[in-house]
Amino acid sequence: MPDRLAPDPSILVSYRPTASQAIGRGLYFGALCAALAVVVVASASLVLGGAVGPLAVLVPLTPFVVGGVAGLLVCRRNGVDVDDHGVHGNTPDGTEIQPWPRIIDLRTERRGGRTGVTAYLDTGSAVRLSAPYDGRLLARDPGFEHKYFTLRQIWETHRSWNIST
Repeated sequence: MPDRLAPDPSILVSYRPTASQAIGRGLYFGALCAALAVVVVASASLVLGGAVGPLAVLVPLTPFVVGGVAGLLVCRRNGVDVDDHGVHGNTPDGTEIQPWPRIIDLRTERRGGRTGVTAYLDTGSAVRLSAPYDGRLLARDPGFEHKYFTLRQIWETHRSWNIST
């Protein structure tokens, strides 16, 4: 029986969001849920004539805290694995990355407040990788440049240098 915790020896590099990025993502979604909870508590307060009490503080705060913990547990699962065959893993738009011969370029692109790696395919489409990325505040990754250059080095090692006309 194979050990599920042992790393796959064919994987060269695995990129996942950092802990602070995962917590930041969870806090963001927790804040959205907390805002919804504030609306619900305010509506209940109006209906009940202001008799909500300590519930008015706990209800909006709970999703915010739970979101941070859930982000740490769930968001760290997203990412990409790089091996000798290509880049594998789900991207933000749900597509699977193609093998090295299909990837004609790897570039960093800035969208919104985040800089991420985009793979340009031989079909003319561009696919954004879910990790590594760099952003503001908790989305900051001090090792982003090193991760990008490592990914680009592996791509240049495995890419097809044939020029198609």
